[in-house]
Amino acid sequence: MNENPKANLLWLERSLEEEFQDCTDAWKRETGHLSVAGQIAKHHAYRRIIDMGEPVIPLILDDLREKPNHWFLALSAIANETPEVAERDKGDMRAISEAWIQWGRDKGYID
Repeated sequence: MNENPKANLLWLERSLEEEFQDCTDAWKRETGHLSVAGQIAKHHAYRRIIDMGEPVIPLILDDLREKPNHWFLALSAIANETPEVAERDKGDMRAISEAWIQWGRDKGYID
């Protein structure tokens, strides 16, 4: 490792982003045909993303901003909370995504 602690942190951050992206790509590729959130969330790459913990929350939220996806179980597991969603919107992936994105803004994870 580099003698510069700041450079070490940048290397770790890049490494986390790369691992997150590799896991995300595998998860999406291998579960794209599934429609049940519970099955999708059991995928090994999805579980690995959850294991990465809080540092991946901004990465997940950025992915949600691009396109709604089944990130809600991962976010709930990592953050240990779930934002409120109106009863009429509970099955609406776009509305749930927006609730999580707003939660991320409110908590300072994203701008």
